[in-house]
Amino acid sequence: MPNDLLKKGRQALKAGEWEKARQLLEEAKIEESSPEVYEALGWTCWWLNDAGHIFEYRLKAYNLFLEKDDRPGACRNACWIGVD
Repeated sequence: MPNDLLKKGRQALKAGEWEKARQLLEEAKIEESSPEVYEALGWTCWWLNDAGHIFEYRLKAYNLFLEKDDRPGACRNACWIGVD
């Protein structure tokens, strides 16, 4: 279930288990392309210093948040793109 994978990925991210988080979130991404999954993947890549994917995932999260009219989510990701 995608939400379960997202939840587990976020827990791994919070615990500093970044490779585990990436694996769980990549699986979640396959099952459901949600902005929350891409946002979490962006953070995972940030911690892993994977610059190429940071921008890809943050931009995808930004666009998906816009599509679902979640302006705070879109704004949050736009700000992090600017910082990155």
